[in-house]
Amino acid sequence: FPSHDMVKGNSKTNEHVVRRELRVKPGELFSKSDIMRDVRQIAQLGYFDEQKIVPQPNPDQANGTVDIVYRLEEKPSDQLELSAGWGGGMFIGRVGIRFNNISMRNFFRKDEWRPVPSGDGQQLGVSFQSNGKRYRSFSVNFVEPWLGGKKPNALSVSLFHSSYGEYDNYTDYWNFGKEPTQYYKSTGISVGFGRRIQWPDDYFTLSHELTYQLYRDWE
Repeated sequence: FPSHDMVKGNSKTNEHVVRRELRVKPGELFSKSDIMRDVRQIAQLGYFDEQKIVPQPNPDQANGTVDIVYRLEEKPSDQLELSAGWGGGMFIGRVGIRFNNISMRNFFRKDEWRPVPSGDGQQLGVSFQSNGKRYRSFSVNFVEPWLGGKKPNALSVSLFHSSYGEYDNYTDYWNFGKEPTQYYKSTGISVGFGRRIQWPDDYFTLSHELTYQLYRDWE
């Protein structure tokens, strides 16, 4: 391989996010299996059309080297969830949004908000669920898949809050001036750390998570 690799077509995702997933390294011997593994790794990012990831070898016979050009095409990776239903005499609704390729280092740069700063492979999700006065929950979670940028060590942080009110009957439930007879609240935070391991093979990840939860109830 030559002293450099090339990535083309990454209009949104920053090049280092792709490069850090590559097994093909500058100066190493040509390996078709490593190139095919790179294609799978790029596809697993979820940012590019899997059918249009094309590794293009460009041999230079005079120098005895091969340039590898990875041609890509971006695809939408963010997710929006909207759901609603009716059951038990009450409305149930949920809304959530997940940005799968944001850039926290550009978070305070106004010109990068389109609609959010993107390109560094970090993930941010927000969700809210409610069935009116009885139950409400809210959560925010963030994932940095390459903590420090040198190794695939993932850091995740989640904040969550939920509340539940108990009513004696449906009449009280629909009476907007009526307070619940019992009330429960739960607030918490969880922090996780995961790293790729080499055994049984390098597809495995070892993860640890620590959670703190504060639970309160009163009548």
